[in-house]
Parts: sequence; C-alpha cells; structure tokens
Amino acid sequence: MSEYHWDINEQELATPPEASETPVQQPRPAKPRRQPPRLPDFNASLPSLLRAVGAAVVVVAVSALLFQNWGKADDLQRYLMLLAHTVGLGVLGFAIGHWLQEGKGARTLVMLAVASIPVNFTVLGALLYGQLGYLDPGANLPELARWQLGDLGSVLLTIGGSGLALALVALVGFRVLARRSTAQLTGLYLFLNAGLLVPTRETGLVSLLLVTLLMLTCWGVQRARATDTTLTTPEGWIARLVQFIPVSIVLGRQLWLYEADTFMLIAVSTAAFLVLRLIGQRLDGLPGWKRGLEMLSLFPALGVAAGITLLVDKESLLALTLSLPFAVLCTEISLRSADGPVYRRMAAASLALAGLIGMLVIGDTANSLASLVLGLVVTGYAYASRQTFLFFLGIMAFLGGLMLQLARIGDLVDFTHWGTLAAIGVLAIVAASVIERHGSRIWRRMDTWRQGLEGWNG
Repeated sequence: MSEYHWDINEQELATPPEASETPVQQPRPAKPRRQPPRLPDFNASLPSLLRAVGAAVVVVAVSALLFQNWGKADDLQRYLMLLAHTVGLGVLGFAIGHWLQEGKGARTLVMLAVASIPVNFTVLGALLYGQLGYLDPGANLPELARWQLGDLGSVLLTIGGSGLALALVALVGFRVLARRSTAQLTGLYLFLNAGLLVPTRETGLVSLLLVTLLMLTCWGVQRARATDTTLTTPEGWIARLVQFIPVSIVLGRQLWLYEADTFMLIAVSTAAFLVLRLIGQRLDGLPGWKRGLEMLSLFPALGVAAGITLLVDKESLLALTLSLPFAVLCTEISLRSADGPVYRRMAAASLALAGLIGMLVIGDTANSLASLVLGLVVTGYAYASRQTFLFFLGIMAFLGGLMLQLARIGDLVDFTHWGTLAAIGVLAIVAASVIERHGSRIWRRMDTWRQGLEGWNG
C-alpha cells in the first residue's frame, strides 16, 4: 500500500500569522434616537407661579384700598373694608389648610394676613391722632394721611373691636408659621403694633419710640430664635421678619410725611447700627461677610456721634459728644468680633483725636480739660495693650491739654509778685535736689522704659 504525503510546511504552522496591515472596518455605532422635547411639569411649577401672582395681586389690592378715591365713602367704611380684607385672608387660609389639606396656599394667605396687620394699626393710629394729636392746619399732608372719625368714643370703640379681631388673626398666623413660639411671637407682634397707636408726630418722641421698638424687636427675635430651633425654616424666617414691619412703618411714616431733624438722624443711625449688628451675629459661618458688616457698622456709628454733637450744639462739649458715642459703639462691635482688638484700638484713637481736635479748634478750658483726661485714659490703655502709636497719641492729647491748662492758670498768676517768685525758687531748688540724689536711677529707668517701647506693637 502506497503512502500519501501531505504537502504541509511545518515551519509556517509553527509561526503565527502576521497581522494584516489592512485595518478591519469597525461597525458604525448606531445614532441615538432623538428624544421628543419634554413638557414642563405644570403640577410642580404652575401652583408656585399662581401663588406668587396671587400674593402680588393681594398686595396691589391693599394699596388700591388705601390710595384710591372712594368718593362719598367715609374713613370708617374704608377702614372696615381693610379690616375685612385682613380677617378674610386669615379665615380663607385657615379654611384651605383645614378642608383642602393643602399647606402652601394656606401659609401664603396666612402670611399675607399677618403682614397686613400693621397696616390696620397704622390707620387706627391715624384715627386716634386725628382726635388727640396736634395737626398743623397748614401741613401739606396727602389725603392718605388724613383719617377722621366722629368723636373719641367712636375711635376707641373701633380700636377695641379691631384689636380683638386682629389679635385672633395674629394668633392663627403664628400658629401656622411658628407653632412652638406662637404665644411669644404673637405677644411681641401685637405689642410692637400697639406702638403705631401712639398719638404723636413730634420728631423727638417718634425717634425715641423708633429706637425703643427696634431694640425690643431685636431682643424678642433673638430670644425666640435661641429657644426655638424650628425658626430656621422658611416659615420661621417669615415669622421673625414680619416683626420688623411696625418699626419700619414708624420710620417710613415720619420720613415721608414729616420733616426730619437731628433726632431722626440719631434714630435712623441707631436703627441701622442695630440691624447690621443683628445680621452680623448670624454670619459666623461666613467670616468675610461678617467682617464686611462690622466695617459697615462704623458709618451709622459716625452718624450717631454726629447727631449727638449737633443735638447738644455746645462747643465746650465738642470733644466728649464727638468721641464718646463712637467709642462706645466701636467697643460694642469689638465684643463680638474676631477683630476685637482692632476696634478697641479704633475706639481709643477716636478719644484721643477728638480731644486734640477740641483743644486745637476751640481751645477753651472745657475742651483742654477733656483732652487732658481723654489723653490720660488712652495712654493707660495703650500702656496696658503695648501699642506704641496709641501711646504717643495719648501723650500728645494729655500734654496738649495740660499745657493749655497751665497757660490758663498762668493768666491768673502775677509772676511779678514776691510770693510767686519765692515759690518758683523753692520748686527749682527741690527739683535740683531730687535730680542730684536720684538722677542716675531716674535716667536708668527711662532708658529701660525706652528699650521696652521697641518691643511694642506699632
């Protein structure tokens, strides 16, 4: 049997085939299918839009109620319409939350009702002022500011009935916005609104009322926030912010309708300072913003100092009235600031500079004495805090006041009198004895003190 030989190249079989230089064509990826455009989610966006539009329309309605011409309708009818509007918003918000079980719309209506309560008290205050306050017949007031109602008994009856209805609206409103602090915030809000009833438009009294209401508002809001952590929610923020509406109306009413004076400058500056400090204390997590507000607080502090200086209007007290208010407010900033030493040094510098200005510009006995005392105080503070610039500034104010006082005394002394000459001679002999006996020790101590100054801060 014959054998069959296979024609196989074993070497080719053992060697792997080389890769072909011709690239293998890859299949094209399939194009993504074009998605149809998505329609907006009206279930989420449309209700929010409608609530915003509705709230704006309600605000416009209240403005129209106050500003529009009502023809033959008297002031009582206009106010009752405003009261019905406020109470109706509160009742409607309560009804929506109770029957429809929808919280956002109910909170919006209740918020508007609570925010409109100060408008009611403002009108009630105008009615009371029309009976008890003095209104200059020649005063150029718009019709909006003129509210009249029969006699005092009718006004008091209207205030009593309206106050009860508005108190119930406020109670329901804060029950919705800040459940845990309902009683506290409701009582504070009604008390602040009662300030709108004070029947005076005299600038000094209004300024005092403004500062008092603002301080009470800041204290009440801070106290409520410290005892109720739920006030950090949006509803809690609203419950706290509406507390500032009454004091804002007092300020706006006075600036718009009546002439502002020095009292109002002090009040507005104090209000701005308190508001900036209140906001700054809530920005511990934003140190840059907090420092910015602290620096911004210096401007209303200057306004307070300038207002007090203009109010006192006595050249003999210029140094004190110009420096003390600003120094006190700078010290208050330093108590809650990471840059506390900077503001304390600023307060000390303002005292010394005010003393120097009063001494150089006016130069009377009172200002020179104030420069002496303020310079001594600043020098003591600078020595304790090891501040070179403040130390020399205080020394300048102290020595300037001292030299001016000595000059004043010199005007009263007769240096040609034998007694004066004898006293001067005795003092010179005693000074020579002290220098001769303790001179080296005095110079060594002065040199040691001079070397110590080199290690102080500039």
